[in-house]
Amino acid sequence: MLNARPGYGLTRYVRVVAEGNADEHGRPWPRLEGGEAATLLGFLDYQRATLAWKGKGLTDAQLRVALPPSAITLGGRLKRLAYVEDDWFTEVVGGEATPEPWGSAVTEADPDWAWSSAADDRGEDLRALLAAQRARRSPPRVDRRPDGRVTLG
Repeated sequence: MLNARPGYGLTRYVRVVAEGNADEHGRPWPRLEGGEAATLLGFLDYQRATLAWKGKGLTDAQLRVALPPSAITLGGRLKRLAYVEDDWFTEVVGGEATPEPWGSAVTEADPDWAWSSAADDRGEDLRALLAAQRARRSPPRVDRRPDGRVTLG
């Protein structure tokens, strides 16, 4: 069952989502109409905006805090997201070499570099990495193949 957000009736919730408006934190609601790839990209944008919202305004020290038993930090999540997006959209989808700092830093010897090295980075640098990745990435093209499958390119 679809639950409405607190303070909104179900009708209001569906209208807001269908119009693609953002919520009170600036996160864009994914559109309800459209194909599979458009829906996927809409939810990816929503999740990206959620992480940006969670890290907004935090100090360097706050971005380095891990809550046991996990060693994951919010700063690590920001850096890892920038790396994964660059890897997928630049190398896998775009067919180009993964740009720096990822190209030379992520190795078989240290596959968790994007997570662990964030502890040495300033918050503004982590946010700049993510912004630079987004600036390089053009929106993926959605293609429907003759066999009915959808590809991003």
